[in-house]
Amino acid sequence: MTGPPEGRPAGALGDGGLQVERTALAWRRTECSVAVCALVGLRLATHQGDVPTAVAAGVVLTGAVAALVVDIVRIRKRRRADAGPDAPQGIPARAHVLAVLTASLGILALIVARTVTFGPGY
Repeated sequence: MTGPPEGRPAGALGDGGLQVERTALAWRRTECSVAVCALVGLRLATHQGDVPTAVAAGVVLTGAVAALVVDIVRIRKRRRADAGPDAPQGIPARAHVLAVLTASLGILALIVARTVTFGPGY
């Protein structure tokens, strides 16, 4: 019988570290749910011309997407570490987060500028 993979705790149940993976998957589902709800809130707020709500939904959406990106990068980093030192290196996590934040804030600025320029309900 083999033990748990390197770097993963076996836990009291002896599940080979699967509880850690289930928890990570549950957090990823939660992050996706928050992002989808924020996207729907942003869509409704811009449709009704409610600028403060649109800004708040945009900030929540940006945070949720950044959390998803960090989570994905963390998982890829762990997989690369499991693959060994000869595995190709990727882009650092900070670059992904900065790219997502910059794009999200730019889109949010365009939405606010459009609402302010043309008025609510346009």
